[in-house]
Amino acid sequence: MSPAQPLQHVRVLVAHRDASARASVRALLEDVGAEVLESDERHDAAERVRAERPQVVLLDRELDGGSARGGGLVRDVAGDPELLGVAVILLHPGADVAAVCAALADGAVDVWTTDGAAPELIARVRLAYRSRQLLDLALRRFSDLEDLAYGDELTELPNRRGASRQIDVLISRARRHGHQLALLLVDADRFKAINDEHGHAVGDVVLRELAARLRERVRREDVVGRWGGEEFVVALPETTPDGAVAVAEALRLGVSGTPIEAGGAQLRVTISIGVTAWTGEELDDLVARADHALYAAKAAGRDRVVLKRAVKAA
Repeated sequence: MSPAQPLQHVRVLVAHRDASARASVRALLEDVGAEVLESDERHDAAERVRAERPQVVLLDRELDGGSARGGGLVRDVAGDPELLGVAVILLHPGADVAAVCAALADGAVDVWTTDGAAPELIARVRLAYRSRQLLDLALRRFSDLEDLAYGDELTELPNRRGASRQIDVLISRARRHGHQLALLLVDADRFKAINDEHGHAVGDVVLRELAARLRERVRREDVVGRWGGEEFVVALPETTPDGAVAVAEALRLGVSGTPIEAGGAQLRVTISIGVTAWTGEELDDLVARADHALYAAKAAGRDRVVLKRAVKAA
């Protein structure tokens, strides 16, 4: 065995009809550390890709689907988000420029136009593997940046930007399908006094517990976000105004009914909630109406729910 192991820990599926071709590729790649799987039939190759997730597939063009353009299995792999970590090198000896371009357009990362298992194939497999490593790294970094941009670290809820983006999607869906949508603005009553008396660390515990209680009392399809400070937003798709008021009352009781333990103290926390229903407007106007309802709840003594209905034009 060669001392160089450039393909160590790389799993490669060799999907080829010809047993001798598979054997020669296996010998070449295993000699430099690759773990090699084999398949001689298209359906079996597709199943092994999904079950065993090789990082690289060396795919015989004749197993690709056999269409004039090719691309059957290549397109299936390249178009499946769950298989982003799989790179396909199409084995197409003698392919001309048009065939190479077609394979790349279908999603192949490379086209091997030489007949046989030449040493250069080792470099091609390593490059394909590295391309998927870099893609995975880029996606992870994008996900981390998205979490920072759209998530609230303290409560683990979407922040205002993230919640706005999700609610905009609900508004678009409601507009497209004629569905109802309700919005709640939730504010912790006298939260400044908690911070002043017990400290910000206790206040943070209260906010985390409020977030958890809100999230656990709504449906999976509902949006709960931290709107800012001690204020939260809850969007309820396919919910009538009266239904939204019922949800808001359940949230209010879920918070006030059980004290929050923080910093050795048992804190009775209450919330005020402004409720409104979407009537075709954009998010800013919807939030403004919910905010008016929240202000009314505060003015009426806190620890209550107020519904603000849209005023219909005469």
